[in-house]
Amino acid sequence: MSQVITIGGIVYDIFIKTSSVKILKRGKEAPFLCFNLGTKIVAKDVFFSTGGGGGNTACALKKLSIDCVPLGVISNDNMGKTVIKEFDRKKIDTSLIQITKKAGLKTALSIILSDPLGERTVFTYRGVSDFLCKAYLKKGALQKAQWIFISHLSGRSNRVIKDLLQFKKDHPRIKIAWNPGATELKENWKEGSLMSRFVKVTDCFIVNREEAVEILGKKFEKRNFQSLTQALSFLGSKITVITDGKKGAFARFENKFFKTPSYPVKEVSTLGAGDAFSAAFLASIIINGEDIKKALHWGVLNGAGVVREFGAQNGLLTRNEIIEKERKWVKS
Repeated sequence: MSQVITIGGIVYDIFIKTSSVKILKRGKEAPFLCFNLGTKIVAKDVFFSTGGGGGNTACALKKLSIDCVPLGVISNDNMGKTVIKEFDRKKIDTSLIQITKKAGLKTALSIILSDPLGERTVFTYRGVSDFLCKAYLKKGALQKAQWIFISHLSGRSNRVIKDLLQFKKDHPRIKIAWNPGATELKENWKEGSLMSRFVKVTDCFIVNREEAVEILGKKFEKRNFQSLTQALSFLGSKITVITDGKKGAFARFENKFFKTPSYPVKEVSTLGAGDAFSAAFLASIIINGEDIKKALHWGVLNGAGVVREFGAQNGLLTRNEIIEKERKWVKS
């Protein structure tokens, strides 16, 4: 029996670190990342890794000694074969990763440019990752899981939310954790919609502040976290979590509000921090029960571990490392 099955993108990541970058600011617009046209840009460092919401979360859970199996789609190409080898190296079960020969499509790829301030700009090719479908949801395996963790389902993959909703209704004992992505956030979240019906059956719902406002509406932009978690909890999830980087993390459970500050760390790259937080929060719930304060600590510590390293998985913590860090942090 798997403790967790992660469902989401399986991506091959290429990280590029360069100092040959200019930040252009124009009024109230978001800053632009600029390079000189027609020149060769010298990279200071490069790093290759498996990635995607499903991939990152599975690797983080494995590091925390949680039995997990990623479920996603890759192509029968060199990148896909490399992804499988990387999971095998980390001793992660790949039996639910579907390999397709869909014409003209490749394994999903992301190229991540990291600037000196730790922010990242991502070039993403979704490829076959957009085509996770009902046929790939191996119900026999899903029925044996304790938890199903669902991250961003891009493109047509988003359609399996309907199938997962029915699965949850048919198997209420299996718990659902959901960290929706850009595709889901663009959907209708009004009462009666597919998104609203699905969040009602989730046991743990995790978003960042910007995502919470996108779901709730612009009138919530200036609300405090106590108000935001309460409004979001009305959607129906048992546990509601909102993260906000340097401001910390916040949750609501049984109408009680919980919060924890961020863990002080020098940022190198923010990519993967959300996945690291989500995995550690869920791992704590599995290991420690519904101690929400502790789960927030675990999530924040794991996220901080990732942002201090180059790459979305290099800074992931083990279970013992998190326990020790939390002991010293809380004591201080």
